[in-house]
Amino acid sequence: MKKTYIPSPDYLTSMYSKPEFNGRWIVISKIPIEKIKVDKSLFSFQNEVNWDDVEYMSKNFEISAWFPVMVNPEFFLLDGQHRLAAAQKMELRYLDVVVDNGDQTVSQKGLINYDRPTRTP
Repeated sequence: MKKTYIPSPDYLTSMYSKPEFNGRWIVISKIPIEKIKVDKSLFSFQNEVNWDDVEYMSKNFEISAWFPVMVNPEFFLLDGQHRLAAAQKMELRYLDVVVDNGDQTVSQKGLINYDRPTRTP
């Protein structure tokens, strides 16, 4: 049976839950990939997907590099277009994400109830 989900290791997600970040980042496990939207104008780097890199990532998968992708509160991709493309190439259906709430905390934005529970370290 083909895998539909590969969770990001805890050591790659726990860094986002530090109290000093005051809720800026929220890790959500196992989000359906189709929920992640792409608007390249939101990317911090305006590079195109390098399909050779995607091919390499999918054929030489390393769990130690399987960071969750970064999205905004509306689930627009901010960082991780190659990881998203590799996940799609591997026919995964779910990914872990980090929601970047910007400078505001979760309670200030009212973003408390997501579809999936927050992963805690």
